[in-house]
Amino acid sequence: DTRRGDLIQQALNEIEEEIEEELALVADGGVDQVNWLETQRQALIAIAEENKSNGASILPTDPRFDPFLFLTLVHRNASYQELQDSTSRLSRKTDNQVERLQNLVRENFDLFIKCSE
Repeated sequence: DTRRGDLIQQALNEIEEEIEEELALVADGGVDQVNWLETQRQALIAIAEENKSNGASILPTDPRFDPFLFLTLVHRNASYQELQDSTSRLSRKTDNQVERLQNLVRENFDLFIKCSE
């Protein structure tokens, strides 16, 4: 719980630093970037407030897993394309694991039957 709060605070600090850097570049057209960072900051503040009350987790194996919190904290700087590519890799990996498990059961079916008796 403390670790999650630390991660949220760290992400907020990073965004605030980026906002400061972009504000220095506003004369060079950094307004869109500042607006985008401010939107991220506001979203993180809202998540932090909600997180205090519901105990959401960024661990995918936790029953209280919050995908929005996970993406915000863990993959905050990832592009949409990077997220899609990662999703494809995870799908292939899961498919391979299922196939290996099926093969394991086929290869050891007799042993499974003996153990169940």
